[in-house]
Amino acid sequence: MFNQLLTKAFLHPESTYDQRWVLFSILSGVVMVAAVLRVRSKSNIPVINKYSGDFFLKKAHTEYLNNAKALIAEGNKKFDGPFRVLTTLGSRVILPPRFTDWAKNCKDLDHPKLVADEYFARYPGFDGSGMVVDPGRMMINITKTKLSQSSQCNIFNERISGILEKEWTNTQGNWRTVDWALDAQRYVGLMSAPIFAGPELANDPQWHELTVTYTINLFNGVRALRAWPPLLRPIVHWILPECSTCRAQVKLARNKLKPVLEKRAHEKKEELAAGRNPTIYEDAITWSEDLAAGRPVDHAAMQLAFAISAMHTTTELLRQALLDICAHPYLIQPLREEAEAAVAKHGWTTAGLSQMQLLDSVVKETQRLKPGSLVNLERKALEDIVMPNGTILPKGTNIAMDTSVMWDPTVYLDPETYDGYRFYNNRHGGGPRARDAQLVSTSSDFIAFGLGKPVCPGRFFAANEIKVALANILMRYDVRLPDGAKPRVLHYGFEMLSDPSAKVEVKRRITVK
Repeated sequence: MFNQLLTKAFLHPESTYDQRWVLFSILSGVVMVAAVLRVRSKSNIPVINKYSGDFFLKKAHTEYLNNAKALIAEGNKKFDGPFRVLTTLGSRVILPPRFTDWAKNCKDLDHPKLVADEYFARYPGFDGSGMVVDPGRMMINITKTKLSQSSQCNIFNERISGILEKEWTNTQGNWRTVDWALDAQRYVGLMSAPIFAGPELANDPQWHELTVTYTINLFNGVRALRAWPPLLRPIVHWILPECSTCRAQVKLARNKLKPVLEKRAHEKKEELAAGRNPTIYEDAITWSEDLAAGRPVDHAAMQLAFAISAMHTTTELLRQALLDICAHPYLIQPLREEAEAAVAKHGWTTAGLSQMQLLDSVVKETQRLKPGSLVNLERKALEDIVMPNGTILPKGTNIAMDTSVMWDPTVYLDPETYDGYRFYNNRHGGGPRARDAQLVSTSSDFIAFGLGKPVCPGRFFAANEIKVALANILMRYDVRLPDGAKPRVLHYGFEMLSDPSAKVEVKRRITVK
């Protein structure tokens, strides 16, 4: 009711510009103070980045963005239990790794609810987030049933091999420097485009740019909106440029998809009228319509949901994996020989990729050291919850699990050292470690893909795409880091990002099996 009245007052045609902004400024100040007081009175869970006089959390946010890893380490040492971190996307209660299994099994902790609330899934322009957490679970069902087909491996191969031949090969056969950080992002999008958007848009530059940038713009919109008190967000999102960009991209997605959908509908009608079976497209557009069974489908939201879920994390893992391989050149020849033998026997299939066990280990080791985030298993408390140690999580509390278990010396031998053979040896060593040694496996000691019911359903698709890309690169090219280059992992808040300036030197191999 308050939001409706405020909207009418702010947008009333007789209100002057000055009157609107005076009202808006007053309400902003009142609500901001209320929000700060609310943060301070949420519960008795200690806050690690709370500072005297920091009324508007400027220092808290700065420390979070610049020193999140140190804050988590300090919180674990200081409190030996749950503690709160004030972030630019609201506050998170961080749970130590010993609560992983408890959080996994707690039915009153919900991941979709957190995404829907904290990433504004119901706001115009954030339609991709809305589809990710849609109660109908259409995207989840498509991911589970359609995105691990063996035939898709050959599509990945055809796409990446053609791109590499066009962009990385020169007639002189000399070493050349490529912008790997940028290339990896583009290649992931181009490899998956036929499977998500079909042949009509697979090579469309504007569509590709849209799917690559939407996730970035979405998170920019979330950050911008988070800077405003909750009561003002239903209004301010209409005037924030970051949110306007998201709405424009959703509109563009609808405009790009409209002729594709119309063409396919016309094509199907003509084929049926002629007594022929309709053309079957093996892509997310068709799968969505099949699953909907005649109900309306928001294809734009579906495509953007796949972009959110599949682009950023896959790109980050592919980027870092090749950089790690180049930093450990002793891995290159055995990886190359393994890939050549697997492809010679099984072709570009899931059976072939399953034989690339060293490559699987190498990528998993990369993910262990750089899981993409310092925290995972994000959930929202649906009710007041009493934790095993007696701590109360009030209803609405957002929690996340500290991922430092993946660098724990009691779990992993010499955990700070990169060992490409770590999981390969575990797989062949037998015992309990063998069961969790595959890249797509999850456990309480390895939570990069999540855990429990909300575990990433697209991890099989991502693993196949990454392994096809890396195998192609190693089979076709010699690779190395430029002299003196030492790419580093960047930390931005909880995020762990591959070096955005990383370059790689490549040279086409003369003999390629």
